[in-house]
Amino acid sequence: MKWAGGPRVTADPGRATLAAALLGLTLLAGARAATASPAEGPDSLRLRVEIGASSDYTNEVFYEDTFDSTALTGRRLVDSPETRYAGVLSTRLTGTRGRRSTRFDLANDLSLGDLLKRDVLSMTMRAEPTSLWTFYGSPRLEYRRDRTFDRDLDEWRGSAGLRARRRLSEGAFAELGARGELLRSSGRGSEFILDRQGLTGTAAFEQAPLWGPEWRVEYGLTRRVFPDSSERDHYQHAVDGHLRVDLPGGRPLLVEAGADRRATIEAAPTSRDNFWEERGAVEAEVGLTEALSLRARVEAEAIQYDLEDSTLFFDYQELRARVGPRLQRGTLSLALGPRIEAVFARLDPSEGYQEIAAMAEVESLGSGTWWSVIPIAGWRDYDEPAPGAEAIGVHSSYAFYEIGVMADQAVPGGFRLRLFGNARFESHVDDAEDARSLYFSLDLRRLF
Repeated sequence: MKWAGGPRVTADPGRATLAAALLGLTLLAGARAATASPAEGPDSLRLRVEIGASSDYTNEVFYEDTFDSTALTGRRLVDSPETRYAGVLSTRLTGTRGRRSTRFDLANDLSLGDLLKRDVLSMTMRAEPTSLWTFYGSPRLEYRRDRTFDRDLDEWRGSAGLRARRRLSEGAFAELGARGELLRSSGRGSEFILDRQGLTGTAAFEQAPLWGPEWRVEYGLTRRVFPDSSERDHYQHAVDGHLRVDLPGGRPLLVEAGADRRATIEAAPTSRDNFWEERGAVEAEVGLTEALSLRARVEAEAIQYDLEDSTLFFDYQELRARVGPRLQRGTLSLALGPRIEAVFARLDPSEGYQEIAAMAEVESLGSGTWWSVIPIAGWRDYDEPAPGAEAIGVHSSYAFYEIGVMADQAVPGGFRLRLFGNARFESHVDDAEDARSLYFSLDLRRLF
């Protein structure tokens, strides 16, 4: 039974928001159709269907100690392979109303498998009643029946959002929005997924001229309620912004920054939902020749708990950076360079590490074809634990080798093949922690 914190009756803002948003979208479409200007041309309607099959394979290999009663008898290599198969059906209906002043995209993705069944119904809508106002709607509903890895889990997720965008002047916009979310789960495995519902309101200003710097600042306030655990009910404030400036030669400079403040509505026994979080990134590209450029990106994140401890909820800072040349030749591009990552945790130094890796990215994008291959090799060096700290759970440094492959390939006969694969090998200083993992997904569909 998923219940904690004593019985109580609460409002359900998630369901109310979903219903209100769906009703709003219906009224918006009807009103727009009645008042549409005939200046934009005839409407269109298109249906696309994909039918096929998919298969997934995942496996993790690692060492574990074995015991005879309470005596340690050695260690053994164990794995956890799992293969899944499914039939897939994807339908997508796109069209316009009101002489193209209202556009909609309705999609349903159904997957019926031996271990996982999933159906996602989603819709996006855009309406322009006047030259100054634009409205957006985005309801989404998902159902999952998950029997992977000894689970027997039923899960419902729903969300709906509405946004109103007002043009203030040439290239300047103001935006207001609301979004609701809802999650319900039951069955074996649901004890790790708390039911919840939430409501978010947003406000934003944006400057997007044809020439010159572009920027956007957005604020959001969210209230989430957890019927299974009332101590986790919280408010969350979020501020995000980005700036884009074109450098000489038309290459972009991007600056992103944001911060969140989460606080529980009632006093909580832990600091899990009482914290500050900040994030930022800078990305720039400089052209060296017509085909060769130099691209760099630096990202940083930090979190501070109201009351930190050295076990679970401790402050930390994370830094990631990547730099390297990128060569573009027709449909083929190649990027090389180092990747650096570091985590700092003052109260629990054993969770901190410095990582350096060499990586490449080979990408091919052509008519009906997209391939991406990313090999990585590197070393992660963990910090030493604090003097006097227990050695239980302390990580050992390791070398790692990883390759990821993604592909979307047109196949003769109206078929399309989608592929995703990832393999990783870790060689630890303490070889008892050596590990390997493999994930592979193959999806073949016939397009109609």
